[in-house]
This record gives sequence, C-alpha cells and structure tokens, in this order.
Amino acid sequence: MHDGRIKISVTSPPVDGEANEAVIELVAKSLGVAKRDVEVVSGATSRRKTIRVTGATQAQLDAVIA
Repeated sequence: MHDGRIKISVTSPPVDGEANEAVIELVAKSLGVAKRDVEVVSGATSRRKTIRVTGATQAQLDAVIA
C-alpha cells in the first residue's frame, strides 16, 4: 500500500499497452479471476492507474494485499 493505493511494479515497457496488459495479468492471477474481469478504467497512459475487478470478493482482495 502506498498513499491508500496498491503499488504494483511490472517490467513490461509502456509501449503499445504492454504495461497495462502486464498489470491486468498480474492482478487477475493474484486474485484468481479471468483477465477479462480486470479492466483499466482510468490512467491507461499514466503511471497511476485505476482498475476495476469483477468476480473477486473483498476477502480475496484483502488476502492479496496482506
């Protein structure tokens, strides 16, 4: 956690959406949901992104953060 947000680092370059795809893949794998259930809703071209996850419970999210 960093300033009330989850900080994620990926090694993919921010070219042609590769970094966004890497974030989606990491979040989906960590929460045990399909990649289609993770969406970048804002910040697609920014270092700070807001994502939406469907199909995961608050308990799953809390377990991953801990």
